[in-house]
Amino acid sequence: MARVLRRETVVVGDVVVGERAAISSPSMSTRLRFSSLLLVLVVPLTIAACSDDGGGGGDATGGADDDVVADLPPVPDGDYVDMTGESEVVIEAKDNVFDSQFVLVSPGTKVTFDNEGRNPHNVIPVVEDQFDSIPADDLQPGDARSITVDGAGEYPYYCSLHGTPKAGMDGRIRVAEE
Repeated sequence: MARVLRRETVVVGDVVVGERAAISSPSMSTRLRFSSLLLVLVVPLTIAACSDDGGGGGDATGGADDDVVADLPPVPDGDYVDMTGESEVVIEAKDNVFDSQFVLVSPGTKVTFDNEGRNPHNVIPVVEDQFDSIPADDLQPGDARSITVDGAGEYPYYCSLHGTPKAGMDGRIRVAEE
């Protein structure tokens, strides 16, 4: 049986992701199709997982989307630290935890995330564009960055390096009604 060696360009969508050598033979045909299918499925997932979340735009002008907040685990009112009346509140990002994890603040409060841990952290809003993300490059150990929350409602957030919106290093800012 004759075998033919050829080079193939691998394209996902409009992006060339590489080349590969291919041997044409009946026994290799099935393996090549399977390899191509894996490549088509795995590359987009890898690109999505490795992409930078960016800063997102916009100011915090209101509470979270009710559907998004409803999907999060409930937090009893008693778990919120009442910091209403303070013009600035500091939330410490420690190793794998935000301290205080749940805070109640007044509209217009400046919330500063202070990295007191040994590892970089980021702060990502659960609701896209609810406030500007704080990337890990800006929240290295010893760094501090701030956001201002204006509108009444819930502002859930998390560190994507050490948690998810529902578990691990996550927290919420609740802005009280005026």
